Amino acid sequence: MRKATSFIITFFVILVFFSCSVRQDISIAVDGSGQSTLSVELKPVFLLYILDLAEAMSDEEFSEDMDIFEIQEIKKELGKQEGVKALTVTSPSQEKLEVTLSFTRIARLLHLQSENTLTPLLTFKNSQGLKILHFHLEKENYTIITELFPILDNPVFQNLAPQPKENISQREYLDIVEFAMGEEGRIAVKKEIVKVTVTVKGTIVSQKGGYIKDGIVYFDIPLLDVLLLSEPLDYEIVFR
Repeated sequence: MRKATSFIITFFVILVFFSCSVRQDISIAVDGSGQSTLSVELKPVFLLYILDLAEAMSDEEFSEDMDIFEIQEIKKELGKQEGVKALTVTSPSQEKLEVTLSFTRIARLLHLQSENTLTPLLTFKNSQGLKILHFHLEKENYTIITELFPILDNPVFQNLAPQPKENISQREYLDIVEFAMGEEGRIAVKKEIVKVTVTVKGTIVSQKGGYIKDGIVYFDIPLLDVLLLSEPLDYEIVFR
């Protein structure tokens, strides 16, 4: 259970459910290869919640020096992704994670090996000499993430994920968060912005969502938009 819990924390809970200070920097070449750096720092309210949750789901007692990220497990799981190589995976302190990886095809980062009819999360296409990188997330294809990480089917996390057959308001969702983590958790989730920057080795022609500054595309995504998915999230970069 300890490994399962830390794996969830590493690859999804931090990135989506309980992100605090999250920054993702991506550099991509015209052939779809590149490098990505992820930096995560948990706030105390989320760290305490994770420790309490881990203890509740296990017979063990978890102290404040628990190894949250389990670096070797992260490297192992990254190694299973085709065309992805972990360059550095470190945890300078209990609440921090830093990961740098390279990829040969960016569309493989969130890709299922099995066949399915769902809209891909990431696509990278060539069209009339232009390169088009597109990210699309909606309630219907959200299940790709749970297939990639099956343990997310656990009811504890299902309640915090987007609900395909229900439309939950921001207030209702924040009430759930407050019940789980208190008012401090509610405030943190409401304010949180997931920051993603994309640098292309080429010339940017256009982008959908975000903004361009000094040749870099910046996406500032409200966490609640990801958690609720009341509307699909679409982000795109066209370059050559």
